[in-house]
Amino acid sequence: MNEIPARIERIETREGVSRILFDASGRKLAMVGLEPPAGAAVGAEVLLGVKATHLILAKSACEGLGLFNRLPVTVSEIEIGEILGSVTLAWGETILEAILPAATAHDLGLQPGLALEALFLESELSILEIAP
Repeated sequence: MNEIPARIERIETREGVSRILFDASGRKLAMVGLEPPAGAAVGAEVLLGVKATHLILAKSACEGLGLFNRLPVTVSEIEIGEILGSVTLAWGETILEAILPAATAHDLGLQPGLALEALFLESELSILEIAP
């Protein structure tokens, strides 16, 4: 599970569904789910999670794509097997991992130092911890 430190900026709840907006090192992120977890409040410091298998990698900015959560990342390491690959990504001081098909890693021409955009759905983001 990838971990991203952030702060809650806004919580919107309507019709039993909540959308929580975060500031993660100056980057806006959002999650959608049912009721916010206990202790979630505007200004709270949180640790967000997104699964390595839920990161989508793009070589250039994807304009006109309905994904709010986008992080500019740089490839640090690559391990490619016969079927799957693991890519270590740096986003500032935060290290993320993406697991993707080996064929996709080859098609993208992944190599250390390559700048990418990591994207993920709002429904794939979760709050792992809320600071006391």
